[in-house]
Amino acid sequence: MSITVSVFVESRDVLTMQCDVLILKYAQGLYGADQAVVNALGLSNRDYEPLSPGKHLRVSTNGKLPCKVVLFVGVPRLWDFGYAEIREFSKTALSILAKEDCEKRSLAMTMHGVGYGLDEKEAFSAQVAGLMEYLQTPETAWLPATIAIVERDENRAERIAAFLAEIQATAGSIEALFNNRTRLNGNFSSIVYT
Repeated sequence: MSITVSVFVESRDVLTMQCDVLILKYAQGLYGADQAVVNALGLSNRDYEPLSPGKHLRVSTNGKLPCKVVLFVGVPRLWDFGYAEIREFSKTALSILAKEDCEKRSLAMTMHGVGYGLDEKEAFSAQVAGLMEYLQTPETAWLPATIAIVERDENRAERIAAFLAEIQATAGSIEALFNNRTRLNGNFSSIVYT
């Protein structure tokens, strides 16, 4: 059986992203999009500070944001959140949703790493690799319909969308990449501007 998962880049502010679940990191402190979302939701320190690496917090937005739920995943401190940790974060986030949110099908996450000095291509590659690792796990019962990687910088969004297309081309056959279990549709390397 082949299941379609659409992975794409969307150029927009994360606060305007419409989806079932917005996935964010909590790097033992708030930075950028994480801080903006916490502010928009009116969360207090008590709500998210106990999020040590590997722990998570699911918050209903109650209409304060266009997304229905925000999933904060605890990760190491920012200076320890490198390529391997970005990869693990992506995989872990999908695993958490598989256990808790089988009805949630449209996901969004921000790009990680470039705001604190990591190489753009390497960081993005690690993030996509984590998603792919989850998607190709044979025992995975739950799959999202869409995964949007949200980037507000339009130029960066264009570059990572092009890199997403390169990843697809390098992988050859997407069906082979995912062991004929999951198929990524034509939106795999698309970019959406809003």
